[in-house]
Amino acid sequence: MGLEAGVQGLQFEANPLATFSLVYALEVPKEKLLAAYIQGYPEGTFRPNAPVTRGQLTSMLARFLTEGDIPVATTVSFADIRDDAIEVVKEKGLLTGTSATTFNPSAPMTRAQMATLVVRWMDRF
Repeated sequence: MGLEAGVQGLQFEANPLATFSLVYALEVPKEKLLAAYIQGYPEGTFRPNAPVTRGQLTSMLARFLTEGDIPVATTVSFADIRDDAIEVVKEKGLLTGTSATTFNPSAPMTRAQMATLVVRWMDRF
């Protein structure tokens, strides 16, 4: 089953379930567009089934919160990394370090950390 004539959108198959999804393209005013806050890897892959690290999630959140324009941080909060995105998200009170001096950006996001993040997001936004 294809798109109706004159309708813009995407159609794709999600294997192995063979379910079809349809996304209609809507005209969205430029000021309502989101920055590309989820990006692939430098070599051009996306890796949709790979776990997300604390550092990667922090970058996604910072891009979303700043519309893709992450400011240069004036402080460094953690000894194990200097990252402007981490400072943005920390300043918003969404994520903290795994200790007072470490962020552990390469560690996978745990379910508990994600639940905490969601509660903090709902409280602030």
